[in-house]
Amino acid sequence: MNLKGIVLAGGESRRFGEDKAFARINGIPMIQRPITLLKMLKLDPVVITHPSRIYPLQDCQTEADLMPARGPLGGLYTACCLFENSSLLVLTCDMPSLDLLVLETLVKEHRPECGVSVFPRDQNRVQPFPGIYESSLGGAISERISGNELSMDAFIQSVSKRNVIANDYDKSLFENINRTTDLPPFPPLSDVG
Repeated sequence: MNLKGIVLAGGESRRFGEDKAFARINGIPMIQRPITLLKMLKLDPVVITHPSRIYPLQDCQTEADLMPARGPLGGLYTACCLFENSSLLVLTCDMPSLDLLVLETLVKEHRPECGVSVFPRDQNRVQPFPGIYESSLGGAISERISGNELSMDAFIQSVSKRNVIANDYDKSLFENINRTTDLPPFPPLSDVG
């Protein structure tokens, strides 16, 4: 499997009030956690963000979103274009409780013949991130964006071969930060593995 590590950081952070990628938890910008997790998996992280704010990150590549203001689906499309013939391990910059074990399970359970590998959110929905997406989905993503169908859940449901990985992980591992009030202390990076 030709696996690439992607961090989506192109959101507008409207509910947060400022660019949440650089909000600090335990003194560390939130964007650093997914970068560190991907490096722990021996991947070279690529951050995809809005063209107006290419981050000056010294420890990884940053790329401008080809379809800004299209939500995570636009960032995923960009990753598909950048890394053809690849499996994309996609994280977001705002999930500070995510740990290495979850990602190792995802990588171990993914099969390239499945377009998508994700975890369940509840009985009817999936957790889109973290997820592994095959870059061959780029055309289907482009069609959905052209039709202004931007829901990640609906996109994943449209993929005929998808792998929803059964697990008993604490759901708090998948919580994302949307408001400054969502910023309680989280485990330091040394505890993510």
